[in-house]
Amino acid sequence: MNLSERDLARIAKHPSKKATKGVAQSIKESRGWKRSKEYRLLLEKCRNDWESMRVLREEHKRNQRYKNGHQWDDLILDPDNPTRYIAEKEYISRQGKTAVQNNLIQQIDRNIHGQALSNPTQPVVVSRSEDDTSYSEMLTNTLQYGFKLNRYSTLKTAALESLVSAGFCVAKVGYGLWSTKNRSDVKIEYVNFNRLFFNQDAEKPDLEDLERIGEIHDYTWNEMRYNFFTGKESDMKALREEYRGVMDELAQLESDTAENNLRYLDFFVSSHNNKYRVFEVWTREARNVEWVWDKAKGEEIIDEVNGHAYYEAINEARRIQLMAYGFSAEEVESQLIEHETKVESYWVAQWLTPNGICLKRMETPYAHQSHPYIVGSMPRIDGVVTPLYSHLRDIQRTINRHLTLIDYALAHSAKGVLMVPSSMLQHTTLDEIRREYSSTNGCLVFDDSKAVVNKPTQLTTSPIPAGTFDFINTEIKQLQEVSGLSGALSGQIAKSGTPSSLYAQQAQNSMLNFVLLFECFREFNAMVAEKTLRTQMQYYTTRRHVDISGQAYNDTAVYYEPEAINKIIDWNIVVTEATDTPIFRQMADDMLWKLFEMKAINVEMLLDNSSLPFAQKLLAEVRAAQQQMQEGNAAMAQQTLGGMDMATLQQQMGGGAVPTQAMASLYDQMGQA
Repeated sequence: MNLSERDLARIAKHPSKKATKGVAQSIKESRGWKRSKEYRLLLEKCRNDWESMRVLREEHKRNQRYKNGHQWDDLILDPDNPTRYIAEKEYISRQGKTAVQNNLIQQIDRNIHGQALSNPTQPVVVSRSEDDTSYSEMLTNTLQYGFKLNRYSTLKTAALESLVSAGFCVAKVGYGLWSTKNRSDVKIEYVNFNRLFFNQDAEKPDLEDLERIGEIHDYTWNEMRYNFFTGKESDMKALREEYRGVMDELAQLESDTAENNLRYLDFFVSSHNNKYRVFEVWTREARNVEWVWDKAKGEEIIDEVNGHAYYEAINEARRIQLMAYGFSAEEVESQLIEHETKVESYWVAQWLTPNGICLKRMETPYAHQSHPYIVGSMPRIDGVVTPLYSHLRDIQRTINRHLTLIDYALAHSAKGVLMVPSSMLQHTTLDEIRREYSSTNGCLVFDDSKAVVNKPTQLTTSPIPAGTFDFINTEIKQLQEVSGLSGALSGQIAKSGTPSSLYAQQAQNSMLNFVLLFECFREFNAMVAEKTLRTQMQYYTTRRHVDISGQAYNDTAVYYEPEAINKIIDWNIVVTEATDTPIFRQMADDMLWKLFEMKAINVEMLLDNSSLPFAQKLLAEVRAAQQQMQEGNAAMAQQTLGGMDMATLQQQMGGGAVPTQAMASLYDQMGQA
C-alpha cells in the first residue's frame, strides 16, 4: 500500500490532513450447512434461556385469561385424585355451584387502550444544530413514512397489550423485500413474547448487557426456500431430509390454531404439522481488531481483517519510498500509519435447526452494529418485572369468590315457601291453593271451628350475611384505586353539584396510576423510531418521495436526499404529542387565522399550514393563478380565482389585507370545521 504520486505531492505541500473515519469489515454472510458442537451448545443455551422465561410466559398467559374472561381456568389439585389437576370451575361445579365472575380487568384494559388511542403520539427528529433544521424535517417525514408503510399504529396496540399483560413488549426492525409492493423497504414486525428468549442473567434495567437474544420461527416450505436457498438443489433435498417429519401435503387440523399453538408451544417441536422449526439467534461476540490512523491519507478505520504485522510491513515500505524521494527522517515518521490492536464486540446472527445445524450465519448487516430487536419493559429491578394485570388479579379473584357464594346461597335458600296444613286438603286441592295464593285477590277457605287453627304460612329466609354487598363494593373500589380507573377517568356522569374543576382534577389524579406504564411505552416507541430511522438512513441510497401528509414545511422535507445525510452534524429523536387530534387542529387553525388578521402571515402561509381538508386544494388554485399571471394570462388567472382581481390577491399575499368575500367564506368554513 505505497503512496501514489498525488499523495506524495500533497504531503510535500500539506504534511497533515484531517482524518475521515471508516471501517474495513470481514465477510458479512455465509450460507450453507454447518454442523458443529459449537452450534449444538448454542442451541442448548437458547433452550435454557427459553425455559428460564417459563414463569414470565405463564404469568402472561394467566393475565390474558383473566382479561379475556376465563378467570376460573386456573389449575388446582383434584381432591378426589391428587395425581391430576383440574380447572377451578370444574371443582366448583362438582360442589353444585356455578362459577360466577364479573370481569373488571377488561374495563381497565379498554380504558388503557382508549387513553393511548385518544392521545396519539408521533416521532419527531430534532436537530441539535439550527442549520440542520430543514434536514431534520426531512428525516421526520422519512420516519413517519416508514411507520405508515408498516402500519405501526396497529403494531403499537398489540405491543401495549403485551406490556400490560407480560411486562414486556418486543419489536423487530429490519430491511427486506415487500412482495406486495415488489420492492425492498424497512420492516417493523411485532414479536410474540411467547417465542422470545434472551439470557436471563442480564441485570441492567435497559437490557444493554444482553449477550444473547432470539426467537422461535415456524416457517412454511416457501419461506424456508426464500430464506435459506443456497442455489444448490442438493441442499434443498437435504433440508427436506432434515425435516422429514413435516408433512406439507397434510391439511391443517381444525385444532391447529394460533391460540392452541402458542398455548402448548414447545421449544424443539413445532405445533404446526406443516411448518419447519428454525431458531434465529443473535449473539454478542468479541474479536481483535486493528485501530488504524493513516496520517498520509487522513483516514481512520477499524480493520477486522488485517493485523499488526500487516501495517508494520506497510510502514516499512513507506519509509523506504519517502526516503527515496528525499524526505527527512522526521517527515517520514509523521506520515506513517499509527495502529493499535483493540478488542471489539459485535453481533452475529445464526439460524439453527432443532438438530443444531446452522443454515445461515452472518455478522449484523446494520450500521447501528446491533441486533434488530427492541425490547421494552416495565421497570426491571433485580431481574424481576411485574405486569400491571398481576396487581389486579387477586382482587378480581376475591370478587369472583364472593359472587359465586352469593349465587349459591340465593339458589339454595327458601324463597317464599308456602306451608299448608294437611287438614285444609279436606276442603280444597293443593293445585287450587297454589292458584289462589298466587293470583290477584285470591281467596282461601279453611276450617276455624277447632281450638287450634291451622292456616297456610309463608316461609322466607335471608341467606346473605349483612355487609356482604358492602364488602364487594369495597373490593371493586380497591380495584379501581389500584388501577386508577375512577368514574371521572372512564367518563361517568358526576354527582349533582360536583364542580367541573374538581371533576377534571379527579380525572387527572387517576391518570397518575398510568404514568409509569405510558412512560415505559413511550420509551419503547422512541427506541423503535431510532432503530427504524437508522435502518432507513443506511439502506435508502436513492432519492425518494417521503411526504405522506400532503404538506411540508419546505421543499427539502418532501424528498429524502441521501447526499444530505452526511451534512447533518448531530440529531436526536423525541416523541411528542401528535398534531392530528381535533382539539389541536382547531386551536392551530384559530391561531393561524388570528395571525392572518394581524397581517403577520399571508394567504399562502395560512393555507399551507391549515389542517382544513379544502386548504390544499385552494392553495393549489392560488399558486396556479400566480403561475398564469407570471405567464401573462391575466384573464385566466382571474377566472381561476373566481373573479377576484389579481392585484387584490397580491396585496393579500404580501401581508394580509382586509379579507375579501372569498376569504370571509374561508373563515366561515373554518368555524364550521
